[in-house]
Amino acid sequence: MVASDRIFFTTIDGFAFSFVYKSEGNWQAIRVDINGAKGPNRQGRDIFELDLTEDKGFQPSGYKYSMQQINSNCSKSSLGDYCLAKIMRDGWKFSNDYGCW
Repeated sequence: MVASDRIFFTTIDGFAFSFVYKSEGNWQAIRVDINGAKGPNRQGRDIFELDLTEDKGFQPSGYKYSMQQINSNCSKSSLGDYCLAKIMRDGWKFSNDYGCW
């Protein structure tokens, strides 16, 4: 693999998956686009990210950060990388303060 290899595939029901490896940080992740090529194609809206951990397998990106850090990242004016962690912390629901709508 080279510095930033990716493997893409789409399931028959339209989910798009991207497996990512970055050698500089040895970071591995899965990005899931729940509606494939359809818009908006934005983190926290229809794209969610999971990071590979050493002890827990794949976990939502940002799962180990404070709720304040997660909320700061999961907003309309931010990247939205930690939005799946917010959903997880909120009992797998979109709470009233979900920031990426």
